[in-house]
Amino acid sequence: MRAPTYVDGVRTENHTLLVTESAERPPAELQRQHLYGSIAAYPSFSSPGAVNVKTEFGAVGNGVVDDTDAIQRALNTSRKVFLPKGIYRISSTLSIPPGVSMVGVSNHLVVIAPMANWFASPSTPTPLIRIEMGACPFCDQDGLGTVLHGIMTISWMHTPHIFALDWQAEHPLSVYRMSSSWIKPDFCTLSGALKPCPSPGELHGQAMMVVEGAGLFYVVCCEFTPAKLDCDLV
Repeated sequence: MRAPTYVDGVRTENHTLLVTESAERPPAELQRQHLYGSIAAYPSFSSPGAVNVKTEFGAVGNGVVDDTDAIQRALNTSRKVFLPKGIYRISSTLSIPPGVSMVGVSNHLVVIAPMANWFASPSTPTPLIRIEMGACPFCDQDGLGTVLHGIMTISWMHTPHIFALDWQAEHPLSVYRMSSSWIKPDFCTLSGALKPCPSPGELHGQAMMVVEGAGLFYVVCCEFTPAKLDCDLV
């Protein structure tokens, strides 16, 4: 199933939007324009000061336990937060302060998904993760703003009021990299009732990502999948 394409708010069936050809060599400074800070400053599990949400804050990541509090405490008290392999269920939006990095080991090994009892009104859609706006006095020291890397977010067809990401970062070198957002159809039992598989043409009712700020986006993946995967999470 192909996702719809919109140009200036108008849906189009033309999925090839631009084709360019050039006999000229790329300018010498082209690569430099796509670098974000120094390689040493880019956050990872081995970065100085990086904290582990499991070993230091008690997150479980087993797809059952509510890990909201553990992850949020890490984000509130640390500049670099590492998520090891796991399925992290949350019951409210994770808020990432300006200049804080949340890095997963890989976007196919780290999943953030809503708890079944997460209540949000369809009239006020709620993100799984919000990148907060605001000044970041220490960002220029590292040459980076907020970083979200190596994390998959999941919503379901029956939770269209819960979307993946609200990006409000103000620092121009904030980075969204190697992360993904998926919408899963309903194959699972919810409140004692088996959810039927949606028809192939059924669409999720909300945007998967809302970008209102600055930053650099690399390898962005937003998909709907009919695969019968992770259905036990619901």
